Amino acid sequence: MVVFCDECGERYIIENNEIKEKVVIINCTICHNLIKISLPDRDVKNRPGSRITRG
Repeated sequence: MVVFCDECGERYIIENNEIKEKVVIINCTICHNLIKISLPDRDVKNRPGSRITRG
């Protein structure tokens, strides 16, 4: 997964196996901005018969 800092644009590459929680917060090493990464709920996304509708 590629993540960019909202403040300075620094790029970070995070391996999927490094992510243990639904919400991950990392600190940008360039500008010290806190970057919040929210992961989708994998159970809902992969559940058979579930549909995502647009409103």
